[in-house]
This record gives sequence, structure tokens and C-alpha cells, in this order.
Amino acid sequence: MNGPISTPALDAMRRSIVDAVKVRTVAQALSLNALKAHYQPIVELKTGTVMGHESLIRGPIDSPLQFPDALFAAARSEGLTVRLEQACLIEGLRTWVHQAQDKRLFVNLSAQTLVTMVDRISIAGVMRTLKDMAVSPSALVIEITEHENVADLPRLIGVASELRALGLRFALDDFGDGRSSLRLWAELRPEIVKIDKYFIHNIHTDAVKVQTLRGLTRLAETFGTLLVAEGIEDEAELKIVRDLGIDFGQGYFLGRPGPVPAMTILVPAAEVIASSKIAVLPEMTRAAGADFTAQRLAVKVQPLESEATNDDVAKAFNDDPTLQSVALVEGGRPIGLLSRQSFVDRYARPFFKEIYGRKTALLFANTTPLTLDKYTGLDALTAVLTSSDQRYLSEGFIVTEGGVTSGWARANSWCAS
Repeated sequence: MNGPISTPALDAMRRSIVDAVKVRTVAQALSLNALKAHYQPIVELKTGTVMGHESLIRGPIDSPLQFPDALFAAARSEGLTVRLEQACLIEGLRTWVHQAQDKRLFVNLSAQTLVTMVDRISIAGVMRTLKDMAVSPSALVIEITEHENVADLPRLIGVASELRALGLRFALDDFGDGRSSLRLWAELRPEIVKIDKYFIHNIHTDAVKVQTLRGLTRLAETFGTLLVAEGIEDEAELKIVRDLGIDFGQGYFLGRPGPVPAMTILVPAAEVIASSKIAVLPEMTRAAGADFTAQRLAVKVQPLESEATNDDVAKAFNDDPTLQSVALVEGGRPIGLLSRQSFVDRYARPFFKEIYGRKTALLFANTTPLTLDKYTGLDALTAVLTSSDQRYLSEGFIVTEGGVTSGWARANSWCAS
């Protein structure tokens, strides 16, 4: 597991040698140290925080072995799979250790390679190598790949148990891709399971995939496992995965692989995670005129524009004793929500009217209100109303149509503009 010493000058020399040689075999790539690690962020979906990176290997640029599929296919044909995986591990650690040690590093190893490596140099040898490279064992997550090739499951479990006792953690890669094993999850008890991107692709249009992820979350709770949704590539997919309670996410919409580990996620993804708007799940979507939706429950009222003052809000509540909350809008889109009880209590305080009466009502509004599309069905409404977040039960939810304010709701009381 010992790796090459790295210095900027030596790296530059390697690059020049690789550029001068037409690399066509894995043996050549290994002899020239021509592999380069890229890192893709793994993100906590509740906060948008980057919790770690997966090390993804690249072969020589513009060579037939540049991308992983071709690289590993060639390694199998040359009988160099174990050597290639070990080289990928070393390269991933070598570059990462100087850039992102406050995060976790996910590295891919097949069960065969992991067991072979430990058999060759022992558990103590693995730990010495990590120490020599200044890598903390607790920062390392080993992703077990190629689950169908686990020939000796008891041996794998034994090796994993020894390494886990020394601080390393384990993940199952691509769970659900047709090769992964539920038995391996149950017996290896990995700390993390990565859900194959097939189940994430277009999940916002596929009720079966939604139900599959719900089943996996229940299974994860049973095993005490964290989940990572792989292959999140657009806003709609991220919204559904986040609202299903998946712990972590990975994909191009959150951050692309690069030679330098990213410490923050892409701006559009950050905006989705920061939003309190709940995605409408496929099986909960109803067409207009369906039996039971938020639209059907609505009672029409008038929202206030963003320029409204606290005096304007007081007048609205005074004019309509049935009004329980009022939405503030800008260009029709919700930007704030005020509940009657909290507002009236505040407005009645001494000198409040004199100090704040003519100032913007946004000062005391919830500027990140929960929003639901007006076609949201009964199941989704029930999930919201039974939420542990009691704030939404007291001050209400804003109902929208195409992103534009269409109303608000509080438990069994709904109003719409």
C-alpha cells in the first residue's frame, strides 16, 4: 500500500512524462503514476454542508483509459484489478490529505481488493500506511463495490470489524443497481449506504421510485444506517430526495468532480436546500377538479403587498375577525407570513404602534414560510398537519399555484386569495 512520494516538482515531471508517452495499457499507467484523483462533494441535505468527498479516479487525459469504465475494463483484461484499485486508493489519499482533512474521504474498494490488501500487509500495515500519509482513520470511509463478487463474506466481515474498531467506516456503493446485496447490508452493517442513481433519476415523476426510497429509509432506520442519494442532477430531484428525509446527497446539481475538493455546494442547490417549500410528491399530485386538494378547501382573502406596514396588517386583522394569518407578497410570490395571535400580541404592547406602526410588516414576519402547491392532495396535507414542527400548525402554510400565492392554511382553516 506504500505510495510514491509527492512534491510539486515530481508531479510536474510525471505529467511531462505521461504527456510524452502514449499510454494505452493499465500497466503503463501504473508504471508512470499517471492516475489523477478527482473529488465530488457529498452533502448533508438538511443544511447544505459538505460532509465529505468521494475520490474518483481519472486516467491520462486524451488516452483510451481516461475514464473509469474503460480504465477498469482494461485492468480486468490485464489481470491488474487489485493493483489498480490500490493505486487509486493511494492517489486519492495523497492529493486529499493536503486539502480537505476536516472532511471525510470516501474511497472505492472491491471486497476482493480489501481482503487481499489486508492479507498481504496486515491490519497493522494498513494503519502504518495511513499514519505515514498523515491520514486519520476516522476520516476514511471505504465504499465496498462489486457486491456480486464477495466470495468470502465471513472474511470480509471479519476484516471490516477489525478496521472499524480502529476508526474506519464503511459504505455500500450503488445499492439497488441489481448487483448489491441486502444480505451484505444486513451482515456487514455499513455505517452508510449509497442509493444507486437509477432510483433518483426523474424521481419527481415516478411514484414507484418514491415508494422505493421510503422503503429504504425505513430499512436504514432498522439497521442504524445513513443514506446517500447518488446522481442528483436537477432541482426537482433534489427537492423530492430532501423531503423524503434522505440524509445526504451527491450529484452534478450539488457539485461536479474536480481535482480540488469543493468546500461549498453549487448556488442553485443551496437555494433549494434553504427553501422551506415542500415538494409535491408524484403520487400525491392531483389534477384540477380532483376529489380532495388544498384548492378545494380554500376560502378567498386578499394578501398584502410587500410594502404593507404593521398598521396595514393590524387593519386587515381588525376588518376580518376570521382571518388567522396574512401573507405578504411581491409580484404575487410569497415572501412572508404573519399569524393573528403573535401579531396582535405584539401590536398591543406599549409604544409598539408609535415605534413600528409605519414600518414594514416584514420586520416581524416569517420570511421563510412553508408553501404547498394548491393541487397537493390529502396524503401530503396530512403529513404536514401531523408534522413535529408546530409553528406551521399555528401560523399556517402558504398555498401557491405555479409559485404564485394562492392562499394560506392553518390546520383545519384554509384561506385563499
